[in-house]
Amino acid sequence: RDHALVVLIRQGDEAAFHELYLRYHQRLLEFAAAILHTTDHAKDILHDVFARLWLKRDTLNITGRVDVYLYKAVRYSAIDIRRRQRRSQWFADSVMATARGVPGHGTAPAFADRQTAEDDAQGVAMRVIANLPPTEQRVVLLRWRYGLSNQEIAEVLEKTPGAVAVYLSRAKDALRRALLTD
Repeated sequence: RDHALVVLIRQGDEAAFHELYLRYHQRLLEFAAAILHTTDHAKDILHDVFARLWLKRDTLNITGRVDVYLYKAVRYSAIDIRRRQRRSQWFADSVMATARGVPGHGTAPAFADRQTAEDDAQGVAMRVIANLPPTEQRVVLLRWRYGLSNQEIAEVLEKTPGAVAVYLSRAKDALRRALLTD
């Protein structure tokens, strides 16, 4: 039955697409939420998976079970989001680690609690990023916000991975300087 829907979807049948969506939406949402521990990101993943399915319907080639295909697509998307979250957390931890080594940043007397310290350090980081040259801003955004590797950033920006590493190093240096003077 699912393969018949896929054939119709390939032909642009919106009703078949809607039926497939309704058939698997709840199960896939629960699956994604179990991986991510949040329904907000899980909903985003489902939206993306089904949007890609519709946009690529002309070349859609599902040889095995359709439900397995959908679960795999959701799983890979969830893993990608978790990877990006870890990189984002790494950035926040890096900011805090740098701030802790600077008088007046990340120490108990200067901040009432950890959240205030993190908010202040992240505010400094955002100001620093806003003042970087455009290419460095893009590199930082692609790395720390979207979780791309140096190689992936190099491909997107048509730079070498070494140049990307230099841009990231400059951004970290600018952040350290800002935390020292802020």
